[in-house]
Amino acid sequence: ALLASLAAASEALHADGGSEAIKGRLSSAMDTTMDRVATTFNETVKAGDSRKEEVLQQFAGQFDDIQAGGCKGVVEADGTAHLAPDGLVARLQKEREKIFEEQLSAIEEGLKPSSKLDITRLLEALQLVQKVWARLPSGSPLPKWLMSVLAPLEGRIVAVGSQAALTGSSAAADVLLQQAGELDAVLAEFRMEATEDECSQPLRRQVLGHALRAHVAAANAVLWVSTGPDCEVLVKELTATKAYCEDESCPVEVCVEVLALIDSLGVPLLAAAAGAKEAAGVDAALRVAGIADDARVSAMTRLGPEGEKQEGAALLPTLQAAKAAADKLDEMQDELDSPGGMNPKLVVQTMQELEPLWAPVGLNKDFQQRLLDHIAFFSEKLTEACERALGAEPQWRALLAWRALLAIARDAELKQDAL
Repeated sequence: ALLASLAAASEALHADGGSEAIKGRLSSAMDTTMDRVATTFNETVKAGDSRKEEVLQQFAGQFDDIQAGGCKGVVEADGTAHLAPDGLVARLQKEREKIFEEQLSAIEEGLKPSSKLDITRLLEALQLVQKVWARLPSGSPLPKWLMSVLAPLEGRIVAVGSQAALTGSSAAADVLLQQAGELDAVLAEFRMEATEDECSQPLRRQVLGHALRAHVAAANAVLWVSTGPDCEVLVKELTATKAYCEDESCPVEVCVEVLALIDSLGVPLLAAAAGAKEAAGVDAALRVAGIADDARVSAMTRLGPEGEKQEGAALLPTLQAAKAAADKLDEMQDELDSPGGMNPKLVVQTMQELEPLWAPVGLNKDFQQRLLDHIAFFSEKLTEACERALGAEPQWRALLAWRALLAIARDAELKQDAL
């Protein structure tokens, strides 16, 4: 309706010449329309509404045709509009270039060494640049400016990834890896010329190794704490390392570090199994072992033939054996702590049942210490029982009780030697 009204007014004005006052009013209406359309166009491009952008572009071509007094050829048959120097089509093109320049200035400021890198804001700016990129006129200096502005980008991104790896900030590293992939997708649209050096690699590929190292560092940080390994954190970090090792762009040298981490899990997990009275603690250690074995397979597969040379023993079978031994130690402890008094024969029987389960854990100092503590307590209890027996009446009954306890003590000593 607006175009029709402007066209009718323009045609009437050209037909009878019109007064200067009417010409001024029409010119003012034209200028106001251009300003409003340009503002709307700017907002539309930033909002990413391509359909509305195209409608406004077509409106601009028709508007320029009216403003030119009905001259043909302002809009070609394919819809391409000539950029009349003072026309609305040219004005919209300037709005595009204005958006481009604004975002480039923001990117340039954000990539300065003195600025804190805000990758979310950087992505927003690049995505706006991406929307305008294809519409830039041939010979525009803006693409070269863009390449110049983006020069520090790879160095800044890699530095952030390196810091995350150093500090074990695995959550931040995961976010960075995702953002690096998004940056790669945007940068690919600019068709930047690749080079043969390392900086020509996609950002995600460069960040992936740092992200994997961050997860390895985070796992190591909770592995040797005084309270025992945090199995929940280990599960999360090992799950991520497994996924990253399966990525075809994962650096093989970092997979070696993953294997080193998994090889170091055995001792602390055995310690956790030895000291965990609750089933949940042992089950958590078993879950870590299972995921660690899966991550080992992924890392070795990524390493290829070299990985076969670094094949280690699976953790899960060892932890399952440790659980069986820990359960027997729990039974022994329960009997020793029985409120009604211990049954020494049951304690010795438990020691006998422990013997075939002991080999996988016998060299572990935590299991050794726990068994020694139980045996020392058992010895103390037997001594007390013998003293009570010797003080009993009649003497013959005391002697029989003492001989029975002595036989149990000798049997326990044999079981201890076997262990």
